This record gives sequence, structure tokens and C-alpha cells, in this order.
Amino acid sequence: MTSAHDDPIDTLTADAIRLARLGQTGEARERVDRAHRSVGAAASPARRAALTLALAYILFFEARLEEAVDTINQARDLAAAAHSTDLEAECDATLALFHTRSGKMEDTVRLARRALALASETADAVRYRAHLALATVMQVAGLPEAFAEYRAARECARRVKDDFAVAAAFHRMAVAQAIDARQQFEAGRMQTETARQAIVGLQSSMEMTASIAPAATKVVDGLMLAQLYLLTGELNRADALYAELLPRARAEGHGPVMAHAYAEYASCQAKAGRADLARDLLREALDYDRQGLDPLSRGVLYRAAAATYQALGETDEAARFDALAHKAWDEFAAKQAQWRALLKMNDGV
Repeated sequence: MTSAHDDPIDTLTADAIRLARLGQTGEARERVDRAHRSVGAAASPARRAALTLALAYILFFEARLEEAVDTINQARDLAAAAHSTDLEAECDATLALFHTRSGKMEDTVRLARRALALASETADAVRYRAHLALATVMQVAGLPEAFAEYRAARECARRVKDDFAVAAAFHRMAVAQAIDARQQFEAGRMQTETARQAIVGLQSSMEMTASIAPAATKVVDGLMLAQLYLLTGELNRADALYAELLPRARAEGHGPVMAHAYAEYASCQAKAGRADLARDLLREALDYDRQGLDPLSRGVLYRAAAATYQALGETDEAARFDALAHKAWDEFAAKQAQWRALLKMNDGV
């Protein structure tokens, strides 16, 4: 979104987005409220679109993903009514990034490509988000072309002097590296060094983000780090992170995204002989499975459930969940093949 610094409405809107990205959502809402009061009911569609987009950012960083998606779709309709193609493109690119969090990779590819087609050559902030969204899908799909997209995203971010965006690109690469380590583990070919490199990358990314946005939550990344510790056999480190972060995951509404973390913590408790707590945690984890988790999330969840039941001595349940985990990972591999085919299509817009 292009803001004119001599226009207080545009300044308030841009400031709201900046604060939301830094995790300061209360302050961001105050800016949006002030902007709404300034423009009143007679605001143009373009103004309303910009303010609605800012609200979508706030909702996203409050972990209210479904509301954020609904709100950004409203912003895009307003941008289309205003015939503002760059603003339409920004809505598409931002929604593409939102969908990478919800696992809707087909929508991510479609929206990111549409954003790149709509955006002007100078709309670097829009192009950054679109390239980053495509890079995320490419790396999860196992395509080496992801690195060219990451480089394009970083260059766009540097041109607009957006340190947070540069850090976000680095963060996405670290998360993809962690997912790759997990896949190698499931395939039985992960080397410990691979997971250790993923740990270092994720830790560095978290430190970079913390230096730029101290108020941003570290819950999701911290729980991913705990999972990597489990893969390398560092049970005490994993256990400590789960104990610290799972209560915050509940409070911040990350349950559906991190359901597998409850099961992984259950496996830690089962191995430590705390059977009742392990069963409670596992029950909580499996409750989220009724919400239609994606194959990747189910694969990790079921594998942790199998490990928990094995530690509890319930071998039949362990075998059942082991089979379910294999099935989920096969589904994920099939999804990856679909994403690779989609990404290679020339008319993917």
C-alpha cells in the first residue's frame, strides 16, 4: 500500500499495519479507530479498502485467521470497486501469505500469481509478499526454485527498506528447513546433522524477529523448535519448551495449528512415567483432529500419538496410530506432487 506522508489517514493506516506486524495489535487498533473517525461514513471505497486491509492484518496477528481471511476478502471487493489494481494486488498477495498458514497451498499459488500480474513494477511491497508466498509453497513442495523466489522477496523488501519483511523471508526459509527435516525423519533417512542445522536456522530466525518485533509471539516457532529437539533426542530441552509454551498456545488460540505439540508433549510425559498427564494431553491433541487438520499436521500428530501409546505400553493403539501416520504422510506426499504440478503450470493465475 502506498502511503502519502502528508496525509494523516494514509499515515495512520500504514502505521496500523506496521504495529500489527510487530505484534502491537492494541496500538494498531487505536490507529485504525482514529482513521475511521477521521474519514467518517463518507470514506471512498479506496479508503475503506485500505482500512479494512489494516484490520485484516490485526486479526491475523491476533491469531484469528478465519476472521482475517473474511476481512481481507472484503478489502479486495472494495479495492476492485475503487479500480485500484495495486490495492487489489496487495490484498491478493497478503491473502496468499495468510493461506500458507492455513495450508491452502492451491489458493496461495493462485492469489500470488494474480498479485504479480496485477501489481505495477514499482509495487515492491506487494511483490515481496507474492514472491514470499510462492517460495513457501515451492519449498514445502520440494522444489529448488523456491530459493530464487526467496531471493526475489528479499530484494523487494530491501528496496522498500522493510527490515521486518527481510526477517520474515529468513524466517520462512527456516520453517521450511524444519519441515524438510521432519519429512526426512518420516522417510527414515534423516541425519542428525540435518535436524541440528534446522535448529540453528530456526533459533537464528527467532532471534532476528525478536530484535525487530519484541512483542511478537514466539509460541508457534518455539513449539516447532521443541519438535526438532525431540527428533535429535534432546528430551529435556523439548519438555521444557512444551511446558513453557503450551499454556500460551491455548491462551493465544494456536490449538488447531499446533495440535501435534500437545501429543508430542504427551510422549515426553509418558516417557517420564507421568501416564495420567500423558493421556490428558493426548486426548486434548486428538480433539483437534475433529476440526479437519491437513495431512501434514495429521502425520505429525499421529506419529506423536503412536510414540505416546508405545511409551504407555499400549502396543495395539501404538500400531493403529503408526498406520494412520503412514497414511497421512502418503497423503501429504500426494499433495506435494499436486503442488509441484500446479506450480509448473504456465497459466496458474
